[in-house]
Amino acid sequence: MAEMIGDYIPLPVCIANDADCAVFGETVAGAAKGYEYVVMLTLGTGVGGGIVLDGKIYEGKLLGGTELGHCVIVEDGEQCTCGRRGCLEVCARELVENSAKIKQLFRTCELRSLKKMRE
Repeated sequence: MAEMIGDYIPLPVCIANDADCAVFGETVAGAAKGYEYVVMLTLGTGVGGGIVLDGKIYEGKLLGGTELGHCVIVEDGEQCTCGRRGCLEVCARELVENSAKIKQLFRTCELRSLKKMRE
């Protein structure tokens, strides 16, 4: 794909992961400017991340590179879409789902309290 785009653009073209691009952008011109070692977590449809070592994007050595959302943080945790158990992404998803349930519970309790105050 990079080659195909390169046929139309007279500049070097490379294809990269969105989180890698985000951490690189922060290192070049953002909050991490001037730092040679940076770790960034990104939150979107899942948990991602990028790593800069010695001022260069670290892509990892194995398939999946630096997919930080798929680092196992809970031994024998919930099943993740990647096939592992206890990944950061699964734990973050559970936290978000539980916080929504807790928020709804508080709203229900507040409504009950208001109703009792009116009586």
